[in-house]
Amino acid sequence: MKFKKSIIFVLIAVFAVFSAYMTAEFLKIPDKFIVMEGEKAQYGRFFSAHIKDASDEGILKNGVYTGKNDGKNFDADIKMPGILDVKRAEAEVVKNKKLIACGNAIGVKLYTDGVLVADLTEFEQKDGGNVSPARGAGLKPGDFITYAGGEKITDVKGLKAQTEKHKNKKMKIKFLRNSKERETEIEPKQEKNGGVWRLGFWAKDSTAGIGTLTYFDPETNTFGALGHGISGGDGANVLSVKNGSVVRANIIDVKKGVSGSPGELQGVFAGGNSKIGTIGKNIKYGIFGTADKENIHGEEYFVGTADKITEGKAYILSNISGDTVEKYEIEILKVMRYNENSTKGMVIKVTDKRLLEKTGGIVQGMSGSPIIQNDLLIGAVTHVFVNDPAKGYGIFMETMVKNAQ
Repeated sequence: MKFKKSIIFVLIAVFAVFSAYMTAEFLKIPDKFIVMEGEKAQYGRFFSAHIKDASDEGILKNGVYTGKNDGKNFDADIKMPGILDVKRAEAEVVKNKKLIACGNAIGVKLYTDGVLVADLTEFEQKDGGNVSPARGAGLKPGDFITYAGGEKITDVKGLKAQTEKHKNKKMKIKFLRNSKERETEIEPKQEKNGGVWRLGFWAKDSTAGIGTLTYFDPETNTFGALGHGISGGDGANVLSVKNGSVVRANIIDVKKGVSGSPGELQGVFAGGNSKIGTIGKNIKYGIFGTADKENIHGEEYFVGTADKITEGKAYILSNISGDTVEKYEIEILKVMRYNENSTKGMVIKVTDKRLLEKTGGIVQGMSGSPIIQNDLLIGAVTHVFVNDPAKGYGIFMETMVKNAQ
């Protein structure tokens, strides 16, 4: 009798553990997901996706997506374990392609389609006393000015021209803050020494820095880099691009990251004919543009979608000295498949002793380093944990590729 009770207890315990595991796996399934051509209709270990309403003789052939409906969205029933419907999701079927994983350091030059408020200043006005018209108008560092006096503002020169037209007159301006458009009025004041009419802030219409080239698409001669957008001073507004370029860069030193103080790759732009490509897009998910294949180096990989990523060993390609790209081991600690439209789709940890010794983990400038797992290009490094530089976030490669269009 005791033996039977023990067996029942064990069975109940096993069932409870299995149920908890299945529940955890189920909660990882997003409401939307991407499936590449040639991949099986499987999501996770136990759940399979069955697409409905597909035309052209259906999208499935022997359990594999044919890609006949490339780029289209379909309803998908998620079944467990292939029989019972447990969820309705939206599946986007896209054609898989091979991308060149790069990992080399690049210099980024960006000219904005607007003017960034870099910092607020005060000055002594001609009528006496210190003043900051920008502060009085409610502007803050990181605001991005797009219109002034009813005119589209694309650079500092255009803003100065409007300032001269509104001497001692209120000027309406439109600006972005936290990616939302706002309006205010600002009244230029004349500086005591020199008589220049000023607004009371440092204005910028260009930026430059070091980053990492993520991938190159040999079919379209396009590239993606950084894995996150280039933003204003507070990081809230992704800067609108007028034009820009990426060039070769050499890393000459590394500021090692420690808890509470992020590290940094310190590099210089290569001289001469060092241009790699032209920037056409700066968005939340990275910078994108066109390049000549002759300027690209690296191996080709198929893109691995989020459902193919597993927690465990992987590696990154990164350039932390000179112009040499090396492979470094990392561990994927967590995969957040519901974050498909985020730059933080997975949590990673640097485990390679060489990289930890040199950089302390992830440092500024490594953003965009490709992440490889099981011979698939699955993502790119995006952010570092300030209090633990060995850890950081990565973006799904499918997210970068999808939003590069």
